[in-house]
Amino acid sequence: EKQLKQVCAGYIRRLSSAMDGFNPGSRDISRAFEKALLAQRQYRFDLKQAAAEIISNAQREKRLVILLAGRPYHTDSLINHKIPEMISALGMDLITEDAIPDEQIRSLDDIQVLTQWSFPNRIYEAAMWAGETEGVELVQMNSFGCGPDAMVVDEVKGILNSFGKNPTLVRIDEMTSPGSVRLRMRSMIESLRMRGGGFNKTVRQERPGTKPFLDIDRHRKIIAPVFSPFYTEMLIATFAGNGYDLEILPMPDRESTELGLKYANNDICYPATIVIGDILKALLSGRYDRDNIAVAITQTGGQCRASSYVSLLKKAMVNAGFADVPVVTVSTATKSVKPMNYQPGFQAGALEFMLNSFFGLMFGDLLSKLYYSTAVREKVKGTSQQLVDGFISRAKTMLNYRKNREVYRLMEEAVDAFNRVEVDDTELPKVGIVGEIYVKFNPYGNGYVADWLMERGVEPDVPPLVDFFLQKFITDEYNHEMGIEKKNRAYLRMLRVAENMIGHYMQKTNRILARFRRKVSPIHPIRSVAQEASKTLDLINQFGESWLLAGDIGGFIKDGIHDVVCLQPFGCIANHVIAKGVEKRMKAQYPTLNLLFLDMDSGNSEVNTANRLEFLVKVAKEKFYGSRRSSMDSHDDDEKRGRGDELLMTAEQSARVLDEALSAAAAAAGRVKHAAGAAVETVRKAAGNAVDRIDSSIQVSDPDEDFQS
Repeated sequence: EKQLKQVCAGYIRRLSSAMDGFNPGSRDISRAFEKALLAQRQYRFDLKQAAAEIISNAQREKRLVILLAGRPYHTDSLINHKIPEMISALGMDLITEDAIPDEQIRSLDDIQVLTQWSFPNRIYEAAMWAGETEGVELVQMNSFGCGPDAMVVDEVKGILNSFGKNPTLVRIDEMTSPGSVRLRMRSMIESLRMRGGGFNKTVRQERPGTKPFLDIDRHRKIIAPVFSPFYTEMLIATFAGNGYDLEILPMPDRESTELGLKYANNDICYPATIVIGDILKALLSGRYDRDNIAVAITQTGGQCRASSYVSLLKKAMVNAGFADVPVVTVSTATKSVKPMNYQPGFQAGALEFMLNSFFGLMFGDLLSKLYYSTAVREKVKGTSQQLVDGFISRAKTMLNYRKNREVYRLMEEAVDAFNRVEVDDTELPKVGIVGEIYVKFNPYGNGYVADWLMERGVEPDVPPLVDFFLQKFITDEYNHEMGIEKKNRAYLRMLRVAENMIGHYMQKTNRILARFRRKVSPIHPIRSVAQEASKTLDLINQFGESWLLAGDIGGFIKDGIHDVVCLQPFGCIANHVIAKGVEKRMKAQYPTLNLLFLDMDSGNSEVNTANRLEFLVKVAKEKFYGSRRSSMDSHDDDEKRGRGDELLMTAEQSARVLDEALSAAAAAAGRVKHAAGAAVETVRKAAGNAVDRIDSSIQVSDPDEDFQS
């Protein structure tokens, strides 16, 4: 109520700043808010009174009452195709789930999904009331792509089935025909008549579920689907020290997807389809003794459909005939009115698990960076994967936060080993990969996009997984500052101390990573990732990948990676908001960003995905090799200019030397010419004197002839 008042006050002040003559004070706003609360309470009271009268009249006159449940936007007649009017025209009375005239607070302990959303919880309570109330049937409106409703629809059906009733589900989108909806309503009435016995109240039956994992089940082998080849074994290995026998299933395949579609709600996101189908494939294979087998699933928490994967898995296992096989979960904490899974026989210290997992994640992040930088260049294919397999096998046996020095020594050894791999050290274009956590890290889930890129001479770069689990350092502090969720100051100080400690280990990892022969992007501190994200969206966006996705893209830009592919399951609402929803803003923030969104789904066309990736890669290569050619051309021009300058200087020097030589030669020639002229004149004079002497001393008979002689 306090937060609602703050929001309303802020709204009024924004209005007053835009309206002349409207300037209410704080006291006026407080009085208005109190009157609004009273009006809302009165409205709700009147609504319930009207519903009570409708139900009373219907029971007296033997009419059926329809409880119409849906989302708030379904109240719009253009969206609901006038279903309320249609129901009334068929002679049935109608109320909505917020009009139920019953103040009894019902326990949600028997609900078989995670009860972390207030609106679905209201639907569950309404379904229980409809199930136990005579003469009431439930019609649920659902629109395609409404994420949580994939679980809500199944759970409402389970609740009503336990009372011997069935809900009527009406899927509404732009293609829905009013005629088909009217037919559904008539079919519902006829089915109720065929059920016989009128609309009598029935005794609630116990709902089927899977066997819990108890202490006596610790001997069972626990199988778990693979999440990522870099992380799953190390995350699961943190439990191995407690005496559990764990086995990781191989990478899923098309059979996994088909079984997931068969046994799970088809509106659920793609990762759930794969994971559930992969587990069922293993159970149906006949390789395991069902009396000595259990199933484990790793899943995230938070405001995402992924938090309910365990509920979907259990329902699928019951439907497939494996209700006697226990299920355990390895997950981050999620707020709910009850634990995510009851598993008293599968326990581990939370702090020990988190610390050991942290070092496992850091090691996996380092291996991932070494692998992608090396595998795309290796001369002997498969060398990098062999190194990854070997180091994971060794690392999972030493994941103990008390002996983290051994993990760091193994990191150093891994860097040295990858440095020795024979590669073609050609510089290559890079493409960053961001998106929903499963399809980003699971090769089958993303259609082996990293392998596809490497086959085309592109180096993939995937953000570190450890960041996903470090968001709490930022979100808890932010929520406290914004008044969303108050935290104890001592807790916040402790959080900062823990963040600094984590930062120390991350710096140590980065120093080891810096010894790698090629430059790879470092693991950025989570606070700097948050600062980068805040340039694009508010940190209140904490669903799905939350603000982390925008922070990862900003980090790529800082690291010089401008081409990014964003992967998300088809219909992932969280990613629609924090990824596609801010695409325009991100491109304005980063003008050089080349961003491609790819939806992953069981019905995806591989050709279409490849074609879209081709465009991304084409642009990435053109930019990369174009900039290199420009750089090389610029370098060549500099060299040519340098050589030209040298030649020009040499020519100028040669010209000066030649000019000096010519001047000297001319001077010498002048001197020679002068001397030669003087010599000729002297000879000529001497010759003349000699001729005169001859003429005077010799008698010439023929002077001309003698002179010639």
